[in-house]
Amino acid sequence: MKVKLDFITNSSTTCFVVIGNNISLENINEKYYEKIAQNENTTVEQLKEDPHDFVDSLLKGSELDYTFGEDYYDRENVMIGIPFTKMNDDETLKQFKQRVQLQMLERLGIKQTPQYIEEAWRDG
Repeated sequence: MKVKLDFITNSSTTCFVVIGNNISLENINEKYYEKIAQNENTTVEQLKEDPHDFVDSLLKGSELDYTFGEDYYDRENVMIGIPFTKMNDDETLKQFKQRVQLQMLERLGIKQTPQYIEEAWRDG
């Protein structure tokens, strides 16, 4: 018998499993938009038109990952967190959640208690 020990996917299914939060882009402080706009040589208005680029820039250099999920086209909410695969061997779940919370506070200015997020959707 063969046992698969790593992530399994196929071309029509997407999964997102993290410790994190579902964030409304409206709750992100305007100063974060202004900082990214300046760094990317663009305007806040352009960032808000394409939230994917904004979130990419906002999370660059962190361990945080994100997805707009199947609700991408509403462009209002984003799921952000750190995948379990980035949990250190000597780290407790409590410590891992604290690390997620700290990175979300530093990158987004939002202090929320991280939750287990498991989303899957069919792409086709």
